Amino acid sequence: MSDLHPPEHQVAGHRASASKLGPLIDGSGLFYKPLQAGDRGEHEVAFYEAFSAHAAVPARIRDTFFPRFHGTRLLPTEAQPGEPHPHLVLDDLLAGFEAPCVTDIKIGAITWPPSSPEPYIAKCLAKDRGTTSVLLGFRVSGVRVVGPEGAVWRTERPEVKAMDTVVVRRVLRRYVSSVADEGIDCVLAAVVYGGKGGVLSQLRELKAWFEEQTLFHFYLDLI
Repeated sequence: MSDLHPPEHQVAGHRASASKLGPLIDGSGLFYKPLQAGDRGEHEVAFYEAFSAHAAVPARIRDTFFPRFHGTRLLPTEAQPGEPHPHLVLDDLLAGFEAPCVTDIKIGAITWPPSSPEPYIAKCLAKDRGTTSVLLGFRVSGVRVVGPEGAVWRTERPEVKAMDTVVVRRVLRRYVSSVADEGIDCVLAAVVYGGKGGVLSQLRELKAWFEEQTLFHFYLDLI
């Protein structure tokens, strides 16, 4: 496991470092997500175990919208030298892509688990009201776009935190543009967002399943 390193294309969340735990990859096609301490980590493992094995989950939903679950593994980390930390083992969805364009969008207008204490709910609600989660039901957490000749444009954390609805619209338009600078032509919008296999079609399919399934309670989990 000496090849463990943070994903090059990570656009959101804590990046693994000497002071913080974060996701890791090793080039094998697997993605290692550190488990949170206590009940939250236990609940996450329980969800993946149940979801990956439940006969009532349609194969189309499981295979299209969720990374494959490969159990858990204790891994060495820079943040905890000499003390291996448990990680979820999932498919690395970007394995095999040389220059992927990535956007991390957190869906959900309610971002706290059921039965959360009032102080935690207040903390989450304050954060949601400072982003577009309440207004739009989602927020952009990070974007990385590779343009012509390999030029890379990515959002920085201060920019992400300050996004309002106008900026979110511009970012989503830029994500499907062919230019590397500030210009926006949206020439890839029909391919990425539209069509039978586009993002909008897939979201409608996922929404339809969310509305009829009663197996799991989905919400946006904040670290």
